[in-house]
Amino acid sequence: MPLKNDRYTYLLTWSEDEYVGSCIEFPSLSCLDKTPEAALKGIRENVQGIIKDMRQAGEETPGPIAFMKLQGGTCWTKKQKEAKVFPPFSGILLTAYQ
Repeated sequence: MPLKNDRYTYLLTWSEDEYVGSCIEFPSLSCLDKTPEAALKGIRENVQGIIKDMRQAGEETPGPIAFMKLQGGTCWTKKQKEAKVFPPFSGILLTAYQ
């Protein structure tokens, strides 16, 4: 059963003959399935399981990206010709536009 009030960011993609569910906040987790609904359900269950394991081990779990205060380098924006680039996750680039 997935987490209650799950606020994590999930992605569904197609890979040759199955769907891949993944979670931005947990980039090492994924779930493969024949339908997008099953892949999403599977990745959400994987996230719930890893959070449970991390809590039992006394480890801090990542919060949802929607609630993170992001920081990073510099990039161009529309308004000031400069914005912050936020690379908090491996392989992902987030840019703030003002």
